[in-house]
Amino acid sequence: DDNAGDVLASIDADPSAVWRDDFDKDGAEEAFYLSDVSYDNHAGQTVYSELWYADASGARYLESAEALYFSRGRVFDVGDCKLFCVEDSGTSASKTQVWTVRNGTPERIYLTSDQQPGSIMQETDCDFHFIFDGFDGSSNGDGHTWKRYYMYWDGEGFTEYGGLHISEAQLRAVEGASQWLDEIIAIGGTIGDIFYRENGIVNVNYTTAGGWTDGTVDNNNLTLSIADGTAQLVYFDKATLQGSNQGGLYEANVLPMATFPDAFPFGDPATAASNLPPAGYELLEEILADLDGDGAEERLEFLRCGDSTSSYIALRVFRPNGDLIHTLEWRNFADNAVYSIRAALLPSADGQRLFVESVSFT
Repeated sequence: DDNAGDVLASIDADPSAVWRDDFDKDGAEEAFYLSDVSYDNHAGQTVYSELWYADASGARYLESAEALYFSRGRVFDVGDCKLFCVEDSGTSASKTQVWTVRNGTPERIYLTSDQQPGSIMQETDCDFHFIFDGFDGSSNGDGHTWKRYYMYWDGEGFTEYGGLHISEAQLRAVEGASQWLDEIIAIGGTIGDIFYRENGIVNVNYTTAGGWTDGTVDNNNLTLSIADGTAQLVYFDKATLQGSNQGGLYEANVLPMATFPDAFPFGDPATAASNLPPAGYELLEEILADLDGDGAEERLEFLRCGDSTSSYIALRVFRPNGDLIHTLEWRNFADNAVYSIRAALLPSADGQRLFVESVSFT
């Protein structure tokens, strides 16, 4: 309305630090703007330390910068409303403040009660990426890193694309992935956790020896994007393994609100990360038996797991399609104990029953 136009026209601020728009899409403009201007010699630029809001009812103070100053304001249209994002910038990282207008009132959108992500940018429609920083460049906690994660606007706030843990074998089933995994191995890297996200992003963690002499390793990552059954490299510098590496190790999610894929739509389910045996295992015995009487045989594996100093026996039961449905472990109750496992399959009215007896002695 005219009053809103008069108020917005009277804002005493640098025009480059004013963002006018209809944020709640009710037909009337509002504005977010920066104030309390000064010159930062270290940054070499004019900076602002206060965030204000104005509409037809007048102007009001919202927030002061929690770090050093505000910078890089931008507006994103997410369909039902528009979002105003501004960086709360520090010396080595920034956190994004996100605001919108609801029912005529400015409202800040918090992504987490703890560390806020930074550099939020819109990719397409309601899909966004953000930067989450940490000190995980090496296994001893040295090295500041900045990694890109992904989220979407759900109408009320942001939900992260959480990562499903998948196996190396599953990822290799995707065309174009093996060449990058092979390159990791070729440089002496050790592949760690791999996470698949619903938007097609795959993050591969790996470690390299680096120049350490105390056993510390460098933490690295590779990002791929799967589209139409093919994996393409996501890079931030050159289209190389190192150009995709942002340093540090990815987590399944860093925001409390996250959604995860139900399954990885490529490869053999039997090679899924959840179906793989523990590291350092030895297959002792494999048994096929129709436990539920449906005419299809389940697979039972007895494994010795662990190493020469500590080991245990585990039973894993798989459905006919390869899905792991049960794990049972027998561990010693005393150091240096010796034990054995005796199993028997007996018929029952609705299939077969497995009886397992364990004996241990010192």
